[in-house]
Amino acid sequence: MKGRLRHRFLFSASVCCLLAASGCGDGTVFHQYRPTPLKGWDKQDTLYFELPPMPATQTCHLTLEFRTTCAFPYQNLWLVVEQRLHDPKRLRRDTIEYVLTGPQGTDKEKGVNLTSHERDLPPEKFIGGQHGQICVYHIMRRETVPGICDVGLRLSTDNRH
Repeated sequence: MKGRLRHRFLFSASVCCLLAASGCGDGTVFHQYRPTPLKGWDKQDTLYFELPPMPATQTCHLTLEFRTTCAFPYQNLWLVVEQRLHDPKRLRRDTIEYVLTGPQGTDKEKGVNLTSHERDLPPEKFIGGQHGQICVYHIMRRETVPGICDVGLRLSTDNRH
C-alpha cells in the first residue's frame, strides 16, 4: 500500500512539474519577485536574481516589475539594474527612471492597495548555457525608501508578456 501511495505521489508531482515547466506557451524563461523590507528599502539592500543556464542561444526581453503602496512618497523611482553574466562573461549596468504619477499626481498604473508597475529593458541576446545574476538597487536620495513591496524580473522570448 505504501509503495502504491508513493508511486501516485511521485506521478502527481511529476505531472505538476511538467505542467508548471510548460506554462501556457507565453515564452517566459524566468520570472521571480523579491520582497523588500517592510520598514523600507535601504540603498544597501541589493536584490539578487539568480539566472539558471539558458537552454539555447536566444534574444530575451527583460521586464522590471515592482509593486508600490500609498506610502511611496515620490513621483519617480530611480533604479540600477546590473547584469552579471558568465560563460561568456559580461557586465551591463542600466540606470532607469520610472515615472509613477502624471502631472497632476495621478497614478499612471491601476491598483487599490498595491499598484503594479512594469518597465521594459532593452532586449538581450543570451548564449546557450549562459548564467549569472541580475542585481537591482535604488539610487534615490533618501537612504530608506518606504512603500515599495516587491521587485520582480521577467525574461521572455517574445514581446507579448
